[in-house]
Amino acid sequence: VIPGESKLVGKTVLQSNLKSDYGVTIMGIKHAGERMTLNPEPSTVLKAGDVMILIGHTEQLEQLNKTLRL
Repeated sequence: VIPGESKLVGKTVLQSNLKSDYGVTIMGIKHAGERMTLNPEPSTVLKAGDVMILIGHTEQLEQLNKTLRL
């Protein structure tokens, strides 16, 4: 879940640089009150409260969590 104070809030999937900076891929995003979107478009805007399905090595996911407060 993306908290309100996260640096990801308001950025698009592309602007988040999760793949290039952390080696993590966003497999799906669920905005509040909506259905899960699999393989979201690069232009999808990330919002506070979004649930993301991520894929990556444990170390990458832990670093992402620590750095971006997920």
